[in-house]
Amino acid sequence: MLEAVLSTLHPGDVFWDIGSNRGLFAIFAAQRVGPHGRVYAFEPESDTFDKLTANLQLNESSNVQPLRIALSDHRGSGSLIRASREGLSQGSRLGEDGVDTERVELVDGDGLSLSVPEAVKIDVEGHEYAVVRGMRRTLSQPRCRAVFCEIHPDRLPPGIDQDALCALIRELGFQEITVQQRGSELQATALKRGSA
Repeated sequence: MLEAVLSTLHPGDVFWDIGSNRGLFAIFAAQRVGPHGRVYAFEPESDTFDKLTANLQLNESSNVQPLRIALSDHRGSGSLIRASREGLSQGSRLGEDGVDTERVELVDGDGLSLSVPEAVKIDVEGHEYAVVRGMRRTLSQPRCRAVFCEIHPDRLPPGIDQDALCALIRELGFQEITVQQRGSELQATALKRGSA
């Protein structure tokens, strides 16, 4: 997916990295869009956010703005279930209050005063449908030409499956949607016709 994301970015572009984790996509995207481009890295989990900001500093990624918020389809707060601290992929996800949770700020993407992205990557451990719903206006802008979404079928809300998510993305003007299996997850690539 990283290779596909980078292939759609050009110098001066804006990229939204939703579920940035420690910043792998954000750092490579920052290099691709260059000093006149912008990357917004969304990571709500506090420990992971600290690692993200440290990695951005180490890589001198001055064109990346880290944001410690969770995108959703409404504003408010939610419980983030923390995943294991081991390994590169943390896998924290929104859910019910529990033993190892933290309260995080929820924001709809359309409510943010940020530049419209040319490309968006979404990896939010089952909350992807809500993220897309909260970005309908942003994603339907002609400037936004690509969405890359990791889908977690076993964590989607009741009544929502990958077909419903892809249908929502298609409603926003993305005609070319491909989905590939990667372990228990699916990786969806959605492009607007004529984008490269």
